Amino acid sequence: MPDGWRSVHLLIFKQLHSQRYEIRPSWSILQYTDNSGDPGLRRQHFHKPYFVWGCAAVRDADALRSEIRHLLNEAHDSRAYPDVLSKIKFYPPHLHWKRAHPDRWMDAHHADMHRIRKKALGIMADRVDGVSAMIVGKRGVQSGWKGNTLQLHAPYQHFCFGILPSQIMSAPPQMVYDQGRIPAVDQILLHDMVGRQASIYEQQGRVAYEGHIPIPYDADSAVEANLWAADMVAGAFHHKYDHSDPTHADMVSAKMICECTFDTRAGM
Repeated sequence: MPDGWRSVHLLIFKQLHSQRYEIRPSWSILQYTDNSGDPGLRRQHFHKPYFVWGCAAVRDADALRSEIRHLLNEAHDSRAYPDVLSKIKFYPPHLHWKRAHPDRWMDAHHADMHRIRKKALGIMADRVDGVSAMIVGKRGVQSGWKGNTLQLHAPYQHFCFGILPSQIMSAPPQMVYDQGRIPAVDQILLHDMVGRQASIYEQQGRVAYEGHIPIPYDADSAVEANLWAADMVAGAFHHKYDHSDPTHADMVSAKMICECTFDTRAGM
């Protein structure tokens, strides 16, 4: 969504809900969220049967951002991570290793990424307040669902049913997601759905925090390094299910808020 239209939409939404929301308040717990895997639901996409939304919850966003950026700079300086890649990802493109190490690119990629993932997840184990993952088994998704619908409802379920009721949320959590991850046409709908469910929880006294949650917003992951942490969570749990290897996910298990499964019966 162009910045101008995004600003107009947020302004309209804020005016409609001015008694309930603030944009980016300093007192909230920031929930950085990103996904891993192919959200496509056609049969030809089933060779990758899992799609995962990951979340890193953090109060001290500046400290996490600083350490994640330092890790990127360190990886660039040691030539363990290609200079052309401006953000750390759990699954970066293989092409850059193929160019740098044409004869042994797979071994080089495996060794480099093992060290980088270990360091990144170690930083998160120290710095984040919680992590969570929403696992979508695509073969179990009911007919009638589409990939863009999944892109809307998976983060909604993850945030509202996995994160909001958690007792670790002692301050109102705010969702921050990567630009382009949620279709522009669905962003305002997501904001409204989250606001409605949060209001229900607040009225029922099912949340640990006081006050109302702020509007979710999107950020550019080329600039917002904390979204790299969310990508690491999503990638770690995607790897756990897609490769039956929990090694990386176990590194942040002490900070686990929830590891939940997407429910297609919850509505479209």
